[in-house]
Amino acid sequence: MLKSLWFQVFGFLKSMPIWVWVVTAALAMGGGYITSLRHDLIAEQHRNTRLAYAIDSIQVVNDTLRDLSDSISTALHLTEAERNYFEKRSLQLVLQRDSIDDLLQQESRLRGLLEAQIANLLDTLSAPTEEDGTNRVATFHEYIEPYTVDMHVVLPVPPEIGTAEVSVKLDPFNMGIRVGCANIDPLTGINPASILVDTPSWVTISNLNVSQDREVCNQVEASTSFWKSWKAGAGGVLAIGTIVAVLLGIS
Repeated sequence: MLKSLWFQVFGFLKSMPIWVWVVTAALAMGGGYITSLRHDLIAEQHRNTRLAYAIDSIQVVNDTLRDLSDSISTALHLTEAERNYFEKRSLQLVLQRDSIDDLLQQESRLRGLLEAQIANLLDTLSAPTEEDGTNRVATFHEYIEPYTVDMHVVLPVPPEIGTAEVSVKLDPFNMGIRVGCANIDPLTGINPASILVDTPSWVTISNLNVSQDREVCNQVEASTSFWKSWKAGAGGVLAIGTIVAVLLGIS
């Protein structure tokens, strides 16, 4: 049955006028040519995109950590800096999966390294002393933002050794992180990315390096091979052209 059907189809195609095959071939070649031009255009766009990100990367490397605390406090009409704000450009690239991503079965979109410094504890504590036998003792309790200090001091007569039991508790604090996408840079044609970190006034960011997936701020068109692109375009045009030509031939 299949053999008979094949002979019928072959006979039908063989009976088609020559001009039908010419039109079909022309449509297929035209589709392939148009697809080839489109593929070349996309390839050129990807080359330009890679160059743009290379320029952006150079800008990121040369970028320095900016302390925006005063300017933001002024803009928000604050009498004093309630929070510290630090900003730096983010490196945009294609993040590769690592062992942690595999373990969590997810894809990272942003990875960063942040170094912070907390204000030093430097103050003078005072407390009344008491006699405890041959020892002099004193107990201190004081809050010095962001530290709660408790200390018990025992000073025996010389040459005995004095002791101090000290407990210093740091206040819990929150740290805000904002990922920003600026307007398109006329030099690169892509949106620069940056990260803004805000902390309590007694926390200072000393270093900030962030890498993020470039699709966070810029949509990147997926690349495809020339052969796949040609097959998709030419094949579609060929199929449509064949149907049209066959219908014309039948009529």
